[in-house]
Amino acid sequence: MRKNKKPQWEEVFLKKGKHAVAVALMTIVMLCPFSYAQPAEAAEDSVTINLSDLDAQAGETVSITEDGYRIGDTEYVHNGDYIFTGTWDGSLSGRFSEEDFSLIEFRSVITIEKDVDADITFQDVVIRTTGNNNYGNSDDYGNPVRIAGDSTGDVTITLKGENYLECNNGSGAAALQKSSYSQRENAGTLTLRCEYAGQEGHVCTDACGSLTAVSRTGPGIGSQGSYMHEINGDMSSAALCSLHIEGGNIEAVCSAKGTAKAAIGTGAMYRYYSIMTETGERLYDSDFSLDTSEMIRDLVISGGNVYAHANDTGEGEEIYVGIGMGLVEEGDTVSSSQAANITISGGTVRAEGSSGIDEIRGVVVSSGIGYCVTSNNVGADSPRALNIAITGGNVTAEASAYDAGYGEIFPGYGIYANELAVSGGAVNAEQGSGIFVKKLAVGADNPVLRTSAIVGDTSYETDDSTQGIVFVDNTGTVYGDVILDGEEIIADDETLTIPESASLTNNGILTVDGTLINENRFRNNGSFQYDNGTFTCVPHTLEETAEKEATHLTPGNIRYYSCDYCGRIYEDAAGTKEISLEETIIEKLPDHTPDGSGWYSDENNHWNRCECGEEINIAPHSYVWVTDKEATATEAGSRHEECDVCGFAKAAVEIPATGTTADTGKNDSPNAPETGDHNNYLLWFVLLAVSGSVLAGTAVYRRGRNIR
Repeated sequence: MRKNKKPQWEEVFLKKGKHAVAVALMTIVMLCPFSYAQPAEAAEDSVTINLSDLDAQAGETVSITEDGYRIGDTEYVHNGDYIFTGTWDGSLSGRFSEEDFSLIEFRSVITIEKDVDADITFQDVVIRTTGNNNYGNSDDYGNPVRIAGDSTGDVTITLKGENYLECNNGSGAAALQKSSYSQRENAGTLTLRCEYAGQEGHVCTDACGSLTAVSRTGPGIGSQGSYMHEINGDMSSAALCSLHIEGGNIEAVCSAKGTAKAAIGTGAMYRYYSIMTETGERLYDSDFSLDTSEMIRDLVISGGNVYAHANDTGEGEEIYVGIGMGLVEEGDTVSSSQAANITISGGTVRAEGSSGIDEIRGVVVSSGIGYCVTSNNVGADSPRALNIAITGGNVTAEASAYDAGYGEIFPGYGIYANELAVSGGAVNAEQGSGIFVKKLAVGADNPVLRTSAIVGDTSYETDDSTQGIVFVDNTGTVYGDVILDGEEIIADDETLTIPESASLTNNGILTVDGTLINENRFRNNGSFQYDNGTFTCVPHTLEETAEKEATHLTPGNIRYYSCDYCGRIYEDAAGTKEISLEETIIEKLPDHTPDGSGWYSDENNHWNRCECGEEINIAPHSYVWVTDKEATATEAGSRHEECDVCGFAKAAVEIPATGTTADTGKNDSPNAPETGDHNNYLLWFVLLAVSGSVLAGTAVYRRGRNIR
């Protein structure tokens, strides 16, 4: 029996199908090795890391590396941005040397490794680290967030929602830590900002992202200072370099028991160094001094709302600085020619400090912005440290005094600096003991400085380059030619004087609740209110404003006189009866009024136009005859009718020639009625003769008919 033969199409399919399968298998075999040999491509978009997914109790952390990021021991390749969210609440274990107890490894919940650039977003992040605060113990040092020491990488943290960092362990550890040891000039920049920072005209409000950074052992934001590198004579102190705050609502809190830490900045710059013994005892040596010239370098606040302060632990010994660095002791110096360590150019900044007592150094005097010194070092020989520049923004700085309990109260300064340059913005250091500076400069961009006192340099008072307003203990003086563009209030207990050598121009909103004395030049181009205060301008320079009639669309004004300097208005030229601007105004008229453009007309009517465009005063023409040219005996004249209201004229008509020059006693006026016949008498005789001939011919004709 013959086997059934497969159809021809099926044989072709099987033959060719086998070849196709073989080719496909060979292709897969060839391509697979290359696929496995290639590394996984890095993601270029943002990656979201939820801290709640980490095992905080086991100490699982995150590190941003050169090639991506690491969670625990697992590496991930990533080239894009990072978004952190969620909560981490646990403990960290740093590693110390068993031989000399020196710290050899930091531990942080989020670490940006050395020399790594990173763009990070915090969105409702909460991190709390715990420990026992014992420096000698080897298991308690760690930060919520840390940039590796001496890093040259640039890190930007954008804030969304509400973010909270709290550090409860590690001596001097910051909640957000950035430390530089030897790489200070080349240190990378840490930038804190809200998502709208950099947009033109943006001013941070409560709707912007926030960050609260609290440390129970060191700065809220900054470096640990000399603490971690003072062991066994190693004094390469940790500086804070290149911190930029561009936006967001930032609250930095130092809530540590101990001496001279900053809410934003560094810990104490002890002139002493210590040796740690195996029993945890510290041995101090006074033969060592620190160069503090760059312990803070390039700290810039250009936007946002920044509040730097401390929380009282209730245990005493709270000595802290709002923004700056801790204790600077005798022998620690900084060059007076050095650029500013701290610059504030925008935003709203409030910095609070507190003076207190240290168990070793005695009373320590602190500041809101600046640094601390021991009480015996306050004065002309005080150690030099920070240079501070304020070029804009709204800055408030204060520090509480310390009551020693035996009748002596030690001051707390708003600003304590080597050099302070205020060239813009508004600075308030009224609370506490004011400002202590070795050099004070005021000028450039119309700053306003208020302070309870200025201790140290007051040469600005006689410096020709000084430009601005300075209040000392509620008494203010204008220096140079000052222009106010914003809002300024002279409080009810303040007096501001514009001396003969200065001028004040108000282009903004100036309210005087106290006293303003103008001895020379005050010009008001904006809003100026002094109803609740006293304003004196001597002498006035009055200029007249002419009376102006009101119209249907525009108000008018009475004649009045105004002072070119102070803007006050008077009804009389002698300046004895002051009136308000409102009293000079004549209200617009309720009815239409001519716009001043004259009469409009057609052949029947004339009218005016109002400013609003309405036609008013419409009436028929009122004509009179107007002679353009008198007629003579030989020449005709002309005359026309013309409206005696608007001047509209009809076409001219002829006045015939008179035909005689004799005086006939007739009325030759062109307006007299025509009552006589002035034609030639010869014409009448000719007509009479012709008429007679016609009559005679008619009579002869009738006679002939009768005869026949």
